[in-house]
Amino acid sequence: MTKVIVRMQEGDDVVTRSCERLGKAIGAKTIKLTEVAKVGKLVKGDTLILLGHGNSSALSKKSAQQIADLLAKADLKSGITLDLVACNSGTGGSPLALAVKTALVNHKIVPATVSGGQGYMRVLSDGSGGIGVRVKTGKVDAKGQPVKAEVKAGKVKEQTPWGERTRNVNPDYRTGSGQ
Repeated sequence: MTKVIVRMQEGDDVVTRSCERLGKAIGAKTIKLTEVAKVGKLVKGDTLILLGHGNSSALSKKSAQQIADLLAKADLKSGITLDLVACNSGTGGSPLALAVKTALVNHKIVPATVSGGQGYMRVLSDGSGGIGVRVKTGKVDAKGQPVKAEVKAGKVKEQTPWGERTRNVNPDYRTGSGQ
């Protein structure tokens, strides 16, 4: 199974370093946004990661519709796992990840899953040689620095406006809910 990271922001050192670290950790190839046409070669079961700065309504200043249009133009196939590695891209009642999935379905592209980060995200070297995504928990230590929680593999149940949902959590590059 192929894994591709699209670096959504050129010239941003944080995004560039995060792509390098994440790519090394999960064995993914990183491409520039200008090379997005290459995602058309992905097949069902592959993973596409969009990495950049984000919030609950945009990733690298692109709306869900703009992202879906970009991926549709690149001929993205159905059955691809799409991960938005960007702060708060999975946060809120109608998160960016959900909006991207809906916009892709409108293009007749049905992703296997679409996930987004909840809270603050950074790709860090953890000192043991392993690299993972951390989330800010909202707690601070005695020095006022945010306490980070390590992501654990498994399933997480969450309450959404549409009822309880279960999602998979992968410690290699997906965030937890800040637990």
